[in-house]
Amino acid sequence: MASGSFYYKRYWGQSFLKSKQIAERLVSALNLKEGDVVLEIGPGEGILTEFLIKYPVKVIAVEIDRSLVNFLKERFKGVKNLEIVPGDILKYEPADILKIIGNIPYSISSALLFYLFERWKKWTEAVLTLQKEFADRLLALPSTKDYGALTLISEIYAEKERLFSIPPSFFRPQPKVMSCAIILRRRKKILLTEPDFIEYLKSAFTHRRKTLLNNLADYFDITKERLKTILEKKGFSPNLRAEELSLMEFKEIYDAIKRV
Repeated sequence: MASGSFYYKRYWGQSFLKSKQIAERLVSALNLKEGDVVLEIGPGEGILTEFLIKYPVKVIAVEIDRSLVNFLKERFKGVKNLEIVPGDILKYEPADILKIIGNIPYSISSALLFYLFERWKKWTEAVLTLQKEFADRLLALPSTKDYGALTLISEIYAEKERLFSIPPSFFRPQPKVMSCAIILRRRKKILLTEPDFIEYLKSAFTHRRKTLLNNLADYFDITKERLKTILEKKGFSPNLRAEELSLMEFKEIYDAIKRV
């Protein structure tokens, strides 16, 4: 599908917000202050940019589509508090402490989150529009089908809040799924710093039908009998599944195994 002098590119998952009312709500959720530096991820046709530049802030808009870069430079010609950067957001290295906003294609949602977590000292807040299914995984509660490693890993780095859902009809071209706006508020100090803790969490959810005992025995290369003893000493049933545990309970088990 085309718009003006450029075409929507499916391989980048392009689907642009067209509701100015929603755009204004998303920008307002960032609570911008004078002097803030805002990183806009994939500005597209500039509907969020239009509201961001009204604030006394510096806006850095990173766009991978060269045809859109030209479109944006023409549309916002002469705007002094806007820098349009051509390139892949996952390769962009910020120089300032940022607030972040963007409509994130599903294909890079996980990669984008880990990009943020790896640079957690470089941002304070992020308002992101995600596919609802992905947002549900990020914000899930224990003992639900969406609860998993992503839920827990994100909790290490940020406080998370659901803002509102956005129907497909608010985008052009229309996606086939519901979207959801969330806000991440970076923690001043990450909760856990052990270098292999994230891999440990991932391993716990490797086979969701398996018990925690089976998954962790494989990861730590420890006998099931020994691991069963460790779990029971800490008050955990060996029949537990990973989705039943909180982040701090995972930490308690991790520490107990590492002490063996």
